[in-house]
Amino acid sequence: MKEVLIFAGVAVAAYMLLKGRDARAARTNEITNPALPGQIGYGWRYFSDGTAIDPNGNYYLKGAPIWSTSYDGVSVGGNYSNLVT
Repeated sequence: MKEVLIFAGVAVAAYMLLKGRDARAARTNEITNPALPGQIGYGWRYFSDGTAIDPNGNYYLKGAPIWSTSYDGVSVGGNYSNLVT
């Protein structure tokens, strides 16, 4: 009986975490980027929660880098590519 209660608690916690993540994703909208080729900002993607993605796939939150597609020599554990060279 104890194992069943633990399993049920873990299942409920996992459900609540996933539900919250989906709700946050649903509230975030992509903002249209009108920049044309050759203009500053071309290829960037902007979102209503302050997230931006550069043309190389690097993520920024309110101007601060939060995820990089390649190892930068400083970040540790942020993503798999930061752990291997």
